[in-house]
Amino acid sequence: MKVEKKEAFQPELRAKENPLFSMGGVGANTVHNNYTKGAKFSRRLRRARQRVVRKILKAKTGFAKGSLGKQIGSCREVNFTDVEMLRGEAAYYQGLVTCQNFWLCPFCSAKRAEQRREEVNGALAVARQDGKQIVLLTFTMQHRRGEQLAELLEVLQSAYSGMRQSPQFRKIQFCGLARALELTWGEANGWHPHFHVVAILDAESPEAALEAVEPLRAVWVDRLQRRGRDGAEDRAFDARGGSAAGDYITKWGVAEELTLSGVKEAKNGGLSQWDFLDRAAQEPRFAEIWWEFAQATRGKRLLQMNEDFKQLASRFEEVAGEPEVEPEFVMDFEDWSAVKDRQVKMLEAAESCADIDAARVAIAVAMHNRGTDRDLPLEPEGEVIEEKRHRKTEGFRD
Repeated sequence: MKVEKKEAFQPELRAKENPLFSMGGVGANTVHNNYTKGAKFSRRLRRARQRVVRKILKAKTGFAKGSLGKQIGSCREVNFTDVEMLRGEAAYYQGLVTCQNFWLCPFCSAKRAEQRREEVNGALAVARQDGKQIVLLTFTMQHRRGEQLAELLEVLQSAYSGMRQSPQFRKIQFCGLARALELTWGEANGWHPHFHVVAILDAESPEAALEAVEPLRAVWVDRLQRRGRDGAEDRAFDARGGSAAGDYITKWGVAEELTLSGVKEAKNGGLSQWDFLDRAAQEPRFAEIWWEFAQATRGKRLLQMNEDFKQLASRFEEVAGEPEVEPEFVMDFEDWSAVKDRQVKMLEAAESCADIDAARVAIAVAMHNRGTDRDLPLEPEGEVIEEKRHRKTEGFRD
């Protein structure tokens, strides 16, 4: 388990995570202009999801030392030193243990996704400046309901490795590759594992880049068939230009498609891990689906970048590096265990007042009120909430 010395608050990402809650600013008395209602309610939702995760893991593994329950259950609940609250772009804590589980933890997943998104976007910006072409590749395979996720992942990884060793793949002049694993689940066909790969190519035009990767279509289908899988070429393999990849890519951007699998909504009726985690609060069968997901993804990497891609990202960091805003000390907490159940309320209190003394008074009130984070509403009052989303959040208060 790793420790986190600074927990960055990511308002822009959180609005993307949950578009339903993206509702603009919360008024002139907020500390920072970029703190939105969307950010606030997304943080509350993550806290609620964290409680569901902890509840499932307690039943499955307990909190024994070394268990998954112990690892994730301690995230933001335990401190390794005195806990301090600081304010930079928004309020955050310093001194808390974090689990660094980017598949299962609502907080660590979102933070990591934003970091990776910035890295990928930086690499793509440098690649475009160098005159390279960008292609988004998707690799999937036939799947049926009832198949185990772990077995599907083994086939997917094996087929991908086989394709990379093919002469057709080696012939392509790649200047960088980044691969993300995305997993969704649907009532009709069960688990749907697939890879998104951002490929940077040395090609004269977008059309030439797409033409260069087209031979991979037949290779991919062949590698699937060797492993007992069938997949029509037009469904198992997809290639799109980085600047015109259809409505779905336009909505999220190439980097978001690659790195936000842990926070964005699934498409085509599929459910992301957060979707069936939300449903697990009310329906036990979704808790079992989430648990299978948790077991199958242990040790798997969300995103892999080859060395060429990493070098492009590092070049962007060298050019675009900006000095960090010096954080403002707000207060410290001698007994974190006494206030941890109000950690979101205290952050919101700190962000409600520009004046630091007024903020400290607001925090003190939040600390000593009876209510905890469980009592915070998960949607703004008076807003019309989509029925599907409303059903997903009803079961969080246990």
